[in-house]
Amino acid sequence: MIFRKLGDYKPAIRHQIDLRKALSLMNPKPDFERFIQILLSEYNYDITPNQIIKGRCSEHEVDAVARKDGITYIVEIKHHFNYHMPTGLDIPRIARAVFEDITEGFKLGLNNLRVDKAMIICKVFRTC
Repeated sequence: MIFRKLGDYKPAIRHQIDLRKALSLMNPKPDFERFIQILLSEYNYDITPNQIIKGRCSEHEVDAVARKDGITYIVEIKHHFNYHMPTGLDIPRIARAVFEDITEGFKLGLNNLRVDKAMIICKVFRTC
């Protein structure tokens, strides 16, 4: 609404969009995932993108492995084209199951990645 009203005053503003809408226009793979990986790198995380990690029960594709201050995270990146759409509760449940399976796989020697935490990144303000 603001851009439309300002566009009457200054036509160049009609072509500007807000950040939430701009992020929703990005392709989920690889654009939005790469954007988040670069953003985490700017916050001094060491990023290893797009990993397949063997757990106790199955192999899991994680969007990134992030390390900072001796803590290792598996990163799940969620993108919605509709920026008002909430991320449901199934995403954290799945992330926890993946985290636990990878952790058990490490204890059994099936992978060499000791994961401390899981990180879910989405571009909406709330879940549920």
